[in-house]
Amino acid sequence: MKMSELVNALAYELGLWLISKNPGLAFNPWVQRMLRYCRPDWSSWRAKHVMKSVSGQSKKIIEEWAEDNRKARCNKLAKKARDKFPNATITPVEDAVIPMVIIEEHDEASPLGGPMRITWRIED
Repeated sequence: MKMSELVNALAYELGLWLISKNPGLAFNPWVQRMLRYCRPDWSSWRAKHVMKSVSGQSKKIIEEWAEDNRKARCNKLAKKARDKFPNATITPVEDAVIPMVIIEEHDEASPLGGPMRITWRIED
């Protein structure tokens, strides 16, 4: 964007702000002429800023969806693990890059307490 286009866009914004403060300026021929002259540059400037904002919002939504998907997959995996190992302690690891669970089986006879698994899949 050229400097003159930026100045025109900012002049248009200033004109809108002045009209909001003093509505009588909307009927001034000089202000009307300035707004008419600056509007094309302002509209392209405004479109760029709106698109940048929309792009940022869409990235945020995609990140939230990915987080929700990872948590849902982790909870589904934990449910499968609870079904397959009913006597074990199941701990979902939601913060991992790949959703996984920690399966701790309790064995009173063993001095270490029984086997422990960390897995990202459970076969049926």
